[in-house]
Amino acid sequence: MKVGGGSTRDAHRAQRAAARPPFPPFRPSSPHPARSSVVGYFPTYTLGAVAAAQLYEKAEAELGGGVAVAADIKKGDFSRIKAWLNTNVHARGAKDESLDALLVAATGSPLTAVPFLRGVAKKYGALYALDPAAVDAALAPALARAEAAVAAA
Repeated sequence: MKVGGGSTRDAHRAQRAAARPPFPPFRPSSPHPARSSVVGYFPTYTLGAVAAAQLYEKAEAELGGGVAVAADIKKGDFSRIKAWLNTNVHARGAKDESLDALLVAATGSPLTAVPFLRGVAKKYGALYALDPAAVDAALAPALARAEAAVAAA
């Protein structure tokens, strides 16, 4: 290999260019959701997390409380929560017009951030050894607004 002249490097580039297929590379017919101007791709993760927290909170309440459900999950036993989801969510399929309609049918209320905020406070409060009273005080205004919005809906 020649150093400095670059002729070997140029020859290698030319060889690679000649080996490329004559057709253009794959281009999807629709734009990537993250580049779309509709709802966007990343906000859907947040909506999914908020809806999942709401469904999980309702499942916990109906399946005997959070301790029992959490113990099942720690053991790797998802049968009870899966059965609850099958009955309350999966069996509905695409019958509902919107996520809110599905959540009303499954949990009794439209999409609300209240269960998500409670879950975040519980998880990160324990993780960072935060004072539960301070966490409750910090979240109280947001929870009150979210609960008022649900009541008004």
